Amino acid sequence: MKIKTFASAAALFLASFTAQAAVLTFDDIAGQYGYGTPGPSMSLTANSLSYTEQGYTLTLYTPNSYAYNTHIGDVTYDQSFNWHDGDLNAYGAYVKLTRNDGAAFDLSSFDYSLFYGSILTISAPGYSDITIGNSGHYAFTYAGVSEVTFSGPGNYGSIDNLVLADAATAEVPEPGSIALLLAGLGLAGAVRRRKA
Repeated sequence: MKIKTFASAAALFLASFTAQAAVLTFDDIAGQYGYGTPGPSMSLTANSLSYTEQGYTLTLYTPNSYAYNTHIGDVTYDQSFNWHDGDLNAYGAYVKLTRNDGAAFDLSSFDYSLFYGSILTISAPGYSDITIGNSGHYAFTYAGVSEVTFSGPGNYGSIDNLVLADAATAEVPEPGSIALLLAGLGLAGAVRRRKA
């Protein structure tokens, strides 16, 4: 076996041990929910409306408006995540993304569609705020964050295909697997020396 071939196989082996990724597609959101009636995968409290998917929760907080004046989802953007506090979020509504188990996570990317032409602000602890004013696909380098907040006065856009990874439980090769890999590399080196 050639060293280059074995090295390539080893690289693929190690690369397979990465954090588990999740893509939130919001396929349960097939209409407009809120106004006192949460939809699938949702829960409603006095001042919040939450949606859960794949171990993550997006919670719409409405600090200056009653939750029954709000909604998640809209017929304009079926199967995507958008929110509204009754007056185009003029009451200071915002959405907070967290893991259900409280663990840290990475945010890689999402798609954003603008509806009423306003700016979306994305915030995370330890990172500078990012503002988005156009529809498109956006990549991020948020790593090991406990939460991400989406806000913006007058914002009424739509988030979809949110790519997240669990930063706390990245898979690590077991010692036995690493020992086998090293033994194979040693054997390949010995064979090469013998042929030389």
